[in-house]
Amino acid sequence: MVKDMLRLALLSLALACAVATAQGQTQTPVATSDQLATQARYWEGKGRYDLARENWLKLLRASPDNPTALSGLANAEAVSGRAAAAQVYLDRLKEAHPTHPDLRRLEAAIRAGSYDPDKLSQPRSLARQGKYQQAVDAYRSVFGNDIPGGRLGLEYYQTLAGTENGWQPAY
Repeated sequence: MVKDMLRLALLSLALACAVATAQGQTQTPVATSDQLATQARYWEGKGRYDLARENWLKLLRASPDNPTALSGLANAEAVSGRAAAAQVYLDRLKEAHPTHPDLRRLEAAIRAGSYDPDKLSQPRSLARQGKYQQAVDAYRSVFGNDIPGGRLGLEYYQTLAGTENGWQPAY
């Protein structure tokens, strides 16, 4: 009888160990959509668009038409100078969510990323020299009638504000 009780106790202990081991091997829960978006925005804030892109891709794998992920990826690609990839995500966003509020901003970001840095060097140099009107004219020759938003737009309007009558239009 004591042997049977001992065997039962050992069997119970072995079963308990097996259950504890199996529970320890289960994977941690997959990050939620909100967590992935928060992580991506964190990395964007640090200028690490490569790491932001990884989080946006994870979110997109979990939810293929997620507007936040599509918008985030389009932006990360545009800022990284990959206009073609950004356009792919923008097109998917337009198709899945045609009234999404980020569409215009993303289009501007893609355009801004497609400007030739060499062509921007002349207006920047003129602005540094205090030749604001010449710099504005040079910016206009690069941008045409389509002044971009974002950093390039800010750069243009700050330069415009330095011209004789430019403060009011820039404001």
